[in-house]
Amino acid sequence: MSKVVLSLCLAVLIVVSLAGCGGGAQGGSTGSSEKPAASEPAKSADNASGTEKAPASEKAEAKKITVGVTIQGNKSTFMQYVVAGMKDYVKDMKDVELLVVYAEDKAEKQVGQVDNFIAQKVDAIIVNPIDKEASAPAIDAAVKANIPVITVNTQTTNQSKATAFSGCDDVQSGEIQMQYIADLLGGKGNVCFIHGAMGHPAQIGRREGYMNILKKYPDMKLVFEQTADWQADKAMVLVENWLQTGKQIDAIACNCDTEAIGAENAIDAAKKTGKIIVMGMDAIPDVMKSIKDGVIAGTIWQDGIGQGKNAVDLAIRAAKGEKVQSIFIPYELVNRKNIDDYYKKADERDAITKKYF
Repeated sequence: MSKVVLSLCLAVLIVVSLAGCGGGAQGGSTGSSEKPAASEPAKSADNASGTEKAPASEKAEAKKITVGVTIQGNKSTFMQYVVAGMKDYVKDMKDVELLVVYAEDKAEKQVGQVDNFIAQKVDAIIVNPIDKEASAPAIDAAVKANIPVITVNTQTTNQSKATAFSGCDDVQSGEIQMQYIADLLGGKGNVCFIHGAMGHPAQIGRREGYMNILKKYPDMKLVFEQTADWQADKAMVLVENWLQTGKQIDAIACNCDTEAIGAENAIDAAKKTGKIIVMGMDAIPDVMKSIKDGVIAGTIWQDGIGQGKNAVDLAIRAAKGEKVQSIFIPYELVNRKNIDDYYKKADERDAITKKYF
């Protein structure tokens, strides 16, 4: 091969090689100042990283809201209404989970239950305080952990620290109950109080309500008062002992309906039925029947289902960061005149409760 031909061949190879390098530079990623090709649209500002956006249908589901609930105990019919109201409210909510525990009427156990909820990192806590003072540390613990805390049915001494309250005004219940007794007695007579557990917020508030009314009637005297711890058998023993003293008793105000049942049993056994006014509170089925039969004078309707529903609603909204306010449901007097109306309300309440207890 001649030198001329060899030179021509080398020249052709060099040209081809340079053409290949030029194409690589034009489409390379190193030229950040270059505009993207027409077939590759520019990334939008909210997707500057180049990561593909997932379709709406593939987005992660909303985070489930977990609400820890500590209730004073599961022996109280009324507290079953409250819990049933909670469970019924969330029955169709797939994104809400309730963790319900019972403290067996022990404040220290309730405080421990709240500590467990905090450790589980729940989104909100509902507390049904057992004791106005002894349950207060549970509220402090939730606040310190920055977890919304709702009190239901009863309150604590540090209630102002809680996010909100769902329930009724216990002072009002005591006033309604004692005012009805005063009306039936004509403002004169000897009365007794049967308390729930001493120190319980409801016990404290109801006694305050009783005394507010008694101050208005100087001829009404308090002759006995003692706790029966919400229990019928203890209330029965109390009244038996009071009757044996021979002291005149004209009326007995009970902190709850189960105590009213016990008191009436003692009165019946002493053959004094109809001679002593007995008032209950909570409108449970047995007492409502006794009212209709003319045995027990009356009771106080407290909307446990509503309290439970409101408590969970407040907890869910607070967990989402919404501002919430306390909700108070008024108490209502139930007597023989309006008992049929409350039978209808009770049937609706009991139908809901039977779903969960």
